[in-house]
Amino acid sequence: MRSVLARLSGDAMMSCHQVIVKGNMPNDARTTVYLKPKVYRALKVKAAETDRTISELVNEAVIELLREDAEDLEAFEKRRKEPSRPFEKALEDLKRDGLL
Repeated sequence: MRSVLARLSGDAMMSCHQVIVKGNMPNDARTTVYLKPKVYRALKVKAAETDRTISELVNEAVIELLREDAEDLEAFEKRRKEPSRPFEKALEDLKRDGLL
């Protein structure tokens, strides 16, 4: 499906489709998102091909983005005490060594 989404994303998409995203559980929140028409069509195809709902696909994508953010923050925290080196110093060293 990545290739379908890649082909469908582009500047030719001007209008948007409104999608109501709701979950299957009583406590799930309901919200509205606006998608480019071709992205919406691709999402519908993906949902049909995988026998999943649009809400399930959107939830999975958002959770994956949040998971990536959490991993990034964890990596930053682990490296917090490492010494840093200013970019200017790196440039000076490259010039000194005749690489720039």
